[in-house]
Amino acid sequence: MKICKAKEPVRLRFRKLANGNTSLYLDIYQRGRRRYEFLKLYLIPERNAGDRQRNEQTLSFANTIKAQRVIDMQAAAHGLAVPTSGGRVPFVEFLQAEQEVFRARGSISYAKQIGSLIGHLERFRAGGVRLEEVDRPFIECFMRHLQSCGLRESSQRAYLNVMAVLLARAVRAGLLSKSPMQAMSAADLPQPHYRQRSFLTLQEVQQLAATPCRHEEVKRAFLFSCFCGLRYSDILALRWKNIRNMGDGRLQVEIVQQKTQEAVYLPLSDNAVAQLPSRGEGEDAVFPLSAKTSIAYTLTRWAAAAGIEKHVTFHVARHTCATLLLTFGADLYTVSKLLGHSDVKTTQIYAKVVDEKKRQAVDLVPHI
Repeated sequence: MKICKAKEPVRLRFRKLANGNTSLYLDIYQRGRRRYEFLKLYLIPERNAGDRQRNEQTLSFANTIKAQRVIDMQAAAHGLAVPTSGGRVPFVEFLQAEQEVFRARGSISYAKQIGSLIGHLERFRAGGVRLEEVDRPFIECFMRHLQSCGLRESSQRAYLNVMAVLLARAVRAGLLSKSPMQAMSAADLPQPHYRQRSFLTLQEVQQLAATPCRHEEVKRAFLFSCFCGLRYSDILALRWKNIRNMGDGRLQVEIVQQKTQEAVYLPLSDNAVAQLPSRGEGEDAVFPLSAKTSIAYTLTRWAAAAGIEKHVTFHVARHTCATLLLTFGADLYTVSKLLGHSDVKTTQIYAKVVDEKKRQAVDLVPHI
């Protein structure tokens, strides 16, 4: 007697991508209909033991989701109610899988942030906590843990913002019914203290431009950022194909920000264009900064040679761009869009800096 094997209702499938990664998705057959659920999980080429370990974690997470989908289908067929499917997934494992998603996208900086969050959760001894157990009391206890680590309020808030983004992604993936952070307002989170942001005046930018730098590519990249506001991660990712000629002789940068994954369109000023090297091929880096070059050390030595006593980091260039634009009359909304801020409140910090400089300027006039 031939035994017919029951057809598996949910299968884990693999699709090779052009970038060398492999996308994981579920092939779901239910009630005579087939549908696909793309998990946004990716296997990466295995070059070392670390790659193999990450792939094993990703596969484990994908198979957990697959098993839960089968349970959900069986429960629905028998009229049973079950908790939201992905809730039983360990929270840290979910975060590790999300970290791989962002790493596969090329968002290395954000993947590192997730890794730091995982590190704090492991020190918080949250390794055995399931996704469904992450509730408001858990988050409040974790907030107290971050505070006890001596982190600045802004750093604590950054970790919680990453957690909020990932919990929202769990909801969209059907792993949670709702995020516990949805009900938390900005006032519930650690309040960052306002700190004076370091920036360069136009005169100081001119001093740097006139001063030789040990690494010319670092000088060009920094000054370019001063005039367009791109972050260091976006400068590294910038390719010649991202710089378009708009037809009127003007150039424009069109790039997806590494930090936010939001697209920005930046018309380039003459000052910015003057810092561009000779044009290369489309996939060539515009500023091929060597990994062997210490950016921090180079900027410190260059600033000192220019007679600037401020602590100059690459991010100071972005602050400089914002304050220069506001100082010379650009409106807050336009500056916000040029910098790629998702909230104009972030840009208002720079407006406060400009207002303070104005107050200092008018106070220079002596009493009569």
